[in-house]
Amino acid sequence: MPWRRYRPTPIAFIGLAIASLGASRTTDLPKPTFDDDGNLNRPVRYREWVYIGTPLTPNSLNPPEAAFPEFHNVYIHPSDFEHWQRTGTFADGTVIIKELVLVGSEQAVSGNGFFMGDFVGLEATIKDADRFKDEPGHWAYFSFGHSYPLADSAAAFPTASCNSCHEASAADDFVFTQYYPVLRAAKGELEMSGKRMGPGAESFDAIDAAMAGALAGAMEPTAPLGSVQSVVPTGRRPFRVLVERVVPGLCRPGILESSVAWTPHQGRAAGPCLSGSVAPPSSSSSRLAESLSAPWRR
Repeated sequence: MPWRRYRPTPIAFIGLAIASLGASRTTDLPKPTFDDDGNLNRPVRYREWVYIGTPLTPNSLNPPEAAFPEFHNVYIHPSDFEHWQRTGTFADGTVIIKELVLVGSEQAVSGNGFFMGDFVGLEATIKDADRFKDEPGHWAYFSFGHSYPLADSAAAFPTASCNSCHEASAADDFVFTQYYPVLRAAKGELEMSGKRMGPGAESFDAIDAAMAGALAGAMEPTAPLGSVQSVVPTGRRPFRVLVERVVPGLCRPGILESSVAWTPHQGRAAGPCLSGSVAPPSSSSSRLAESLSAPWRR
């Protein structure tokens, strides 16, 4: 029987394209390089890596001053994360990046807490058995500074500065995986519970009630109903209204979304004014009172 020439189908092409896209995402994200003096060049595009967690030890909880008072946004290179998923070990050549962010506000609409401010520093750790053969675990640690502008390159810290603490306290191969649920889950330490979250479930209803209570303050009336001159319901659910004209000084025209953004409440319009795209005023939009006095239902 003569051989037939294989003609890939469109589906085969699509499969190859998807596979190549997945592979290119890993290979196209560069790892940091070293210069001729053995210093680590500052990493690039690390925010596109796998995010694994953000530890925080603020000054207010560690008086008079914390050793590490910033948020630490931690990323691992995708190829190293894939190896961790497969084997539960960190491959030689693993790179982990730690980006430092100042604590900003300690208040938000949801309550008191610690919220991110500005970027302030960058650090890295690399496992390399050839380059760091004399370091414990073959890990080396680098800092590009705790203020901007950051350094273009950095030398490795002495062993006593970082390795000793990591060796004594880190859960997995000098890495504090006990503080990174993304890594623990990838290694299979978190099991499926079999539970389902939805209306009627005790946990779901408790979280729903807590969120509603936290947002209650944000739902207080912000403008008298008569202040708004023109509103057009868009007919979407959760409902979305387009404010075309408002009394100057109260809020800007724009799209206000869902009941959290705009709700008729006890004869008033409640919720913050959010800016957005504006449609030209029309004669059909002048029926404000009729639109807003009718009860809204989701």
